[in-house]
Amino acid sequence: MKKIILSCLIVSSSYFSFSQVTQEKANEFMKKRCRDIDMEYVDGKILNWDENTKLYVYLTRKESNYCVSMISQYALEVMKSDCGGIEKKVKYYDLFK
Repeated sequence: MKKIILSCLIVSSSYFSFSQVTQEKANEFMKKRCRDIDMEYVDGKILNWDENTKLYVYLTRKESNYCVSMISQYALEVMKSDCGGIEKKVKYYDLFK
């Protein structure tokens, strides 16, 4: 039983390392998403969540509303988005201090 679980873990970890999302792909995805929903792409940066996980964090806006959105290195999809006023712009830049 332990060998089966270990084999599954090895297969899973090699799957994730093979299919990781690059910063370039995440940027392209987010810029296209902004065009599709009529928002402006403002900025994008990498946040190292821990030793093994990168988050691609983006600042977008529409008029006076800003959104901070995150994409994981493991899936090309927005995993979280937090929108509001100018305080979201401040929150975004505070992440990288």
